[in-house]
Amino acid sequence: VKVNAINYLFNQAMRNRRVTIDKKKLYRTVAAVMVCVVVYVILWTAIDPPTKQAKTVLTNAVNDGGGSTVQMSYSCASSDSPFWSIAAMVYLMVLLLTATVMATQSRNVDASFNETKYLAAMIYSHFLFMLLRVLLFFFGDKVIKINSGAVVAGVMSLFLSLDAMICMGIYFYPKFRHARNQNTFSMSARGTIDRR
Repeated sequence: VKVNAINYLFNQAMRNRRVTIDKKKLYRTVAAVMVCVVVYVILWTAIDPPTKQAKTVLTNAVNDGGGSTVQMSYSCASSDSPFWSIAAMVYLMVLLLTATVMATQSRNVDASFNETKYLAAMIYSHFLFMLLRVLLFFFGDKVIKINSGAVVAGVMSLFLSLDAMICMGIYFYPKFRHARNQNTFSMSARGTIDRR
């Protein structure tokens, strides 16, 4: 939302037009998107709550009675319907494509306002983790044979956590570094003023 507002501001400035950006409208847009996500998650939980899922795999191992061994693993998940996960992946893909378009549009914005490189890094990071999650979702049970349900769920959780932490780092670290440098500069500037 912020990048879109900055793009609009600079495009109108290049045409010598006066622009007023309503801060409340920006907040309302962000709030509307967040409400949609929260409603989706509530519906998912209410309609298809997570339950204990059992998965059985016939192994090649032979037991003491001469029969085949069946391995059973448990995980906590929604029903076997992939609808909810696929819908979430499609939503994330739409967000990534929209962010890619905005990053491309804002490449000519003044450097002090331009966050394109951070937005691009977040897009790459999200895309990488989304690709890993899609591969794990469709092929995890085929690749991981031992206790596959629990291992796939754990690895999926790890991917989601790493995705969130890395994206927060990409977005906030430069801002904290800039604020720290500004604070150091203003303190040293005051020190030189006081010495005179």
